[in-house]
Amino acid sequence: MLPEATLGALEAVFANADKETLLRGGHYICLLHALAYDPALFERAVKLLCKFAEVPDEGNFEGEAAKAVTSLFYIVGSGTHAPLRRGICNVAAGIGQRRGPAPRLRAWLGSRCA
Repeated sequence: MLPEATLGALEAVFANADKETLLRGGHYICLLHALAYDPALFERAVKLLCKFAEVPDEGNFEGEAAKAVTSLFYIVGSGTHAPLRRGICNVAAGIGQRRGPAPRLRAWLGSRCA
């Protein structure tokens, strides 16, 4: 697998996707979660996971994106190598202004950046 190319392809499809496209692409959540473990891809993968998390919970992927994002920020045992504060603050800044169905995720990320 080519992680950079894979993430680039997912970004090309989902970065500006509508709700229906995001719902159909929910099976990529696990792949994005795995890509986030690469320090060079962390912020981009989390940003795309947050995009999935903003879609109302429907179908088979109910809450999976939000769970995938929060699991990357556990203080102990997340396994990511990205600096915790940098990652949290950058992600919180990226989604803090959006309105959508993921207010708990935004609040959780934002509270760790204060």
